[in-house]
Amino acid sequence: MFLGCILLVYKEKLSVIVNLCSTLNELFKYVINIVLKIIPIGIFFLLTPVMINNDLTSIIYLGKIILAYILACIVHIVFVYVPMIVYSRKVKIKDFFKTIFPTMILAFSSSSSLATLGSSIECSRKLGIKKEIREVVLPIGATINMDGTAIFLSIISLFIATVYGIELTFIQMLLLVLVVVITSIGTPGIPGASLMIIAITLESVGLPLSGIALIAGIDILLEMLGTAMNVCGDIVCSLLIDKKEKLAKK
Repeated sequence: MFLGCILLVYKEKLSVIVNLCSTLNELFKYVINIVLKIIPIGIFFLLTPVMINNDLTSIIYLGKIILAYILACIVHIVFVYVPMIVYSRKVKIKDFFKTIFPTMILAFSSSSSLATLGSSIECSRKLGIKKEIREVVLPIGATINMDGTAIFLSIISLFIATVYGIELTFIQMLLLVLVVVITSIGTPGIPGASLMIIAITLESVGLPLSGIALIAGIDILLEMLGTAMNVCGDIVCSLLIDKKEKLAKK
C-alpha cells in the first residue's frame, strides 16, 4: 500500500515501474482467465476419488452435509442479506440477485474471492454504487468478509464432533464461535485455503485433526459454495455503506 501511494505521487518520475505494474496486471488477468477455464475439469477429477473410494451410504452422508450447508447459506441470505438490501432502498431484491448472478457463478467456479474481484467491482457499478466506495469496500471485503467460510467452518466442526462422539460443552461452543469468526476473517481469498483454517479451528476446541480426512473429498465443493456467499456479502456490504454515506451527508 505504501509503495502504491508513492507510485501515485511520483508516477511521472517512476513511469517505468507504473507501466510495468499495469502490464503485469494485464498479464495476471489473462492467467486467471485461462485458469478459470481449466478449473471445472480439475474439480471433476478431485471429486472422482470420493465417488470411487466410498460406498453409497458414505456418499449419501456427505451429500447431507452439502445439503445442510446449502440450507444454512439460504437462511443467511434470507434473514441477513435481504433485509440489508431492503434497507438500502437502492435496488429491488429481484434485480439485485439478477445483477450479481454472473459474479456469483464466477466466484463458485473459481473458488477465489480475489479472482472474482474485478467482476464484483463491475457488478457494483451496475448497481449504482459510487466508485470510491466499491473500489475500497470490495477489495477489503475480499480479504476479511467471509460469511460463507464462517458457516462452512461451523458445520464441519459440528459434523466432526458428531462423528467422533464428542459432546462439546457450552464453553467449547462459545470458543468455537469466537475462533470461527477470527479465522474466517483471516482466510486467504484463494482456492484450497479452507483445509488449513479447518485444522486451526479443530485444534482450538480439542477436536481430532484426523477428521479433516472425512471431508477432504467434498472440501472443494463446499469452498466453492462459500466463496459465492462471501462475494454476495461483499456486494451487499458495499450497497449498505453507499446508503450510509448518503444518510451521513444529509
